[in-house]
Amino acid sequence: MVDVAAISMDQRRQYLNNRLRELSSRIENAEKGIRHIDDPLVSDDPDRALQVSNDNVLRVIDEAAASEIKAINAVLARIDKGLYGVCIHCHGDIPQQRLQAVPYALTCMACA
Repeated sequence: MVDVAAISMDQRRQYLNNRLRELSSRIENAEKGIRHIDDPLVSDDPDRALQVSNDNVLRVIDEAAASEIKAINAVLARIDKGLYGVCIHCHGDIPQQRLQAVPYALTCMACA
């Protein structure tokens, strides 16, 4: 976990960019699995059912990573505007504890 209270804005940006790379890799791997590039669908019905079930899990992982990427990109834009740590709804400060838990948080706890 990152201690956002003790790091500079450049370090925050670097952390978020590193996270973007991790998530992009996760999406790439999930999509590769969904397309069965390394693991073609088998003809055996029970095994195919398991593969299809795994595809559904990979889709959830893919969607969660895409959602986090969207949030990170939004907070990177707010960093560029000097609005990091300001709630997008009430315009109050986002507590450091929340930013430590979720460095790409766009809202304070009351507005979340």
